[in-house]
Parts: sequence; C-alpha cells; structure tokens
Amino acid sequence: MASEEEKFFRLLAEQYGAHWEPLATHLGLSNDRITLIKQDKQKTEEQIFEMLMTWKQSNPPGDVTAQTLATALAKCGRRDLERQILEGTFQPSEDPPPSPCTKTGRSFSIPDVLTDQKLRRLSDHLAGEWRRLATHLGLSSDRVSKIQRDHRQVQEQIFMMLMDWKHRETTKDPLGRLQSALREIGRLDLADKLMFDAI
Repeated sequence: MASEEEKFFRLLAEQYGAHWEPLATHLGLSNDRITLIKQDKQKTEEQIFEMLMTWKQSNPPGDVTAQTLATALAKCGRRDLERQILEGTFQPSEDPPPSPCTKTGRSFSIPDVLTDQKLRRLSDHLAGEWRRLATHLGLSSDRVSKIQRDHRQVQEQIFMMLMDWKHRETTKDPLGRLQSALREIGRLDLADKLMFDAI
C-alpha cells in the first residue's frame, strides 16, 4: 500500500506537466540520473514520480521537506504549486487523470486527518512556544489560562490546547490552519513534519 508521501508525489507528478528536468536539477539530481529516469520510464508522470522518489531516497529525512520542494517549484516558475504546498491546500485539479488517490475528488492533504495520536505526538515536540501557537490558532488568553489551571504538566497543557482547538475549529482545512500557525511561530520543522506525515 502506498504511503501518504508516495500519494503526494504521485499527485504532484500528475499536476506538474512536462519539462520536469529543471525541477530535478534544483532538487539536486545529476544529469546522468535524469537521463536514466527518462530512459527507464516512458510516461512523463512516471518520470516525475520516479524523480521525486529518487530525491527522497538520496537525501537524509531532514533535507526532504515541504520547504525544499516548494522552493524548487518556485525556481521553476510554479509558484501556484509552491503556495499550495506551503499553505497545506494542495489538492487534485478539477479534472485530474484517473488515479486511485484522486478518484474520490476529495481535498488532498498530508496527513488526511489530525488524529488525537498525531496531536499527542505534536505536543511532545512543543515547549514554551505553545501559548503563542494557541494565540495564532485563535484561542483566547482566558481559555489558555483555564487549560493551565486544569492541567499541571506542560505537555498535557499543550495536548489539551490542541484538542480544544481541534474540536472548535470550523475551517475546511484544519491541517493547513495548524501548519500556518506553526510557521508563524517559527516551527517550520513541525509544519513540514505534518505535511509529510512524519509526526
């Protein structure tokens, strides 16, 4: 079964179009590697997918980030895709090619849902900046103070804040909202981990 990251790469390959070689170059692939991929795969979409998987497998996890990919896309003139990836709104086009991950027509984001388990793991990565995050997520100072009074341990305070926000959130894209808030407090690393389901 394909991972969420592979589904993401497959969807990007469908939307990118031809002339993908400059993107591969900006992602650090050599000309020889690009040539091998083109010889190995006939269809453009398959070539792009293979190129993205090669980029992932050839670099340490810390270098395979949404920010790196978005920057490379921007250098290739695809600021539309850059913006969608950074904002967490990347989704199938209105009339995408048939594909197992696009047939439903649903909005595509990574991960699909913000489970309680993911929020628990996210809380383990946050510390003193969690009150600023709460503010960017729209929680009032009174609400934050109540959470602090009700829960003594910091990690539990963070988790309950995230759960409180999750249950109150009314936007259609809570993942994108959370990613934006994390970027606003300078936690680009956590925003990227959410994007690639690495939390």
